[in-house]
Amino acid sequence: MNNFYSVFNETGNEPRPKGESRMNAQEMENIARAIIANRSTAQLCEMFEATNCTSRENLLEEMMVRGWIMDELEKRDAEAFDRWIDCEDLELVDLPSRFFIAA
Repeated sequence: MNNFYSVFNETGNEPRPKGESRMNAQEMENIARAIIANRSTAQLCEMFEATNCTSRENLLEEMMVRGWIMDELEKRDAEAFDRWIDCEDLELVDLPSRFFIAA
């Protein structure tokens, strides 16, 4: 996965045959969270960090995916998550890899 937008592309929310409705928001979120859960911690950090330089035209989607990534990172390592969230160094707040991936 090269960027976080592909999470939405992998949900399969393309047009469906006549008579079948599109997925609702909760179904899409569940699929996106499952996709995120199957990524390595390094991939999650990379996805999160890739959103640091994106345009603001997709701000809502970026915020949602970042939140899902943060939820998954916290599940995997609560201590590293707390160190990251409590960090006051502005150069590190958007770099979870510094806290989750051993140097």
